[in-house]
Amino acid sequence: MTEKQLTVQDMIATALKQYDYNEAMIAELSQRYMILTIKGLDDAEGYKAVHEARMLMVKARTTVEKTRKILNEDAIDYKKKVDARAKELTGLMAPIEEHLTAQENIVTAEKQRIKEKADREAAEKLQARVNRLQFDLGMKFDGQHYRLSSDPAGYAVPHALISALKDEDFEKICAEIYGKIQAENARLAAIEAQKQKEEAEKERLRKVEDERLAKVAKEQAEAQAKIDAENKRIADEKAKIKAAEEEQEKFLASERAALEAEKKALQEKKDAEAREKIREQELKDAQEMAAARALAQKAADEEAARIEKERLEAEIKAKTERELALRPDRQKILEFVTMLETLILPEMKTEEGLLIRKEIADDIGRLAKRVRKQVREL
Repeated sequence: MTEKQLTVQDMIATALKQYDYNEAMIAELSQRYMILTIKGLDDAEGYKAVHEARMLMVKARTTVEKTRKILNEDAIDYKKKVDARAKELTGLMAPIEEHLTAQENIVTAEKQRIKEKADREAAEKLQARVNRLQFDLGMKFDGQHYRLSSDPAGYAVPHALISALKDEDFEKICAEIYGKIQAENARLAAIEAQKQKEEAEKERLRKVEDERLAKVAKEQAEAQAKIDAENKRIADEKAKIKAAEEEQEKFLASERAALEAEKKALQEKKDAEAREKIREQELKDAQEMAAARALAQKAADEEAARIEKERLEAEIKAKTERELALRPDRQKILEFVTMLETLILPEMKTEEGLLIRKEIADDIGRLAKRVRKQVREL
């Protein structure tokens, strides 16, 4: 410490000794007065002792405050004079410091300008390189790397490396990327050309198949038309046969009715004659009656034989007509089955198509076998 600083400390110590009270005195007052209490409203002696002690403490406090103010007057004057002198001296120093600061700022500002220019040029160069990678070469940024869209898991350029590369090194990388892009474009173009070729071949095959299917459909339509015409002819023939059968049935029914009526009339006549003869000849011998009965039985038997003969002839005729009607049906069904068996199925190239084609052929074979069996049972 300097001699001046020691003197100030001595002045402070001397000033502090001017207070009338110290820690020991205040401790004594505390021991004396902190035990005082007022026991109640009627404790006048206790109230008086507390009041007098408080007034003595107020006087002690105000004495300390007065001493503080007196001591501070010199200190405040001292502080004002010290502050004024310091302000005077710093005011004289300020132009010198400002001049030196301005000189430093010239260099600092120029360095900052150069740095900002370099940073701006570096940022512009970086952005130009990024634009070239993204917009010119079509690369995508994943947060750390720039990658080719066509090969995201392959060639990658780290973002942190772009600004550190020399121009010639960056150009080499761009040229390499451009070469990869050209190769990929060529590969895609070849794939597209092959795809178009395959599509053209598929279209040609589709047209060929459409023409074949159209031809098959036409042939099937013509065959169906023939089948429909044949079915119509058969239906017409069946209708004619049915009409003839119905007409024949009507005729036979009328014949049977006439025969029954004639038989009934004959029988009634015979019964009447017999009754008349019985009435006329009650005593006609048994031989004549037996002869009459024999004649009647013979006539009845002959009539029954005639009716049975007509029934058999009708049954034979119906069976013959049915055989004649079924014969063209059998022939047509057999011809249709033959057509199914010789039907040319479309060619297939895939395993699924070949499997379906085999199932169709098997189904046609089973159908033909079942139909032939049914025709034999007609």
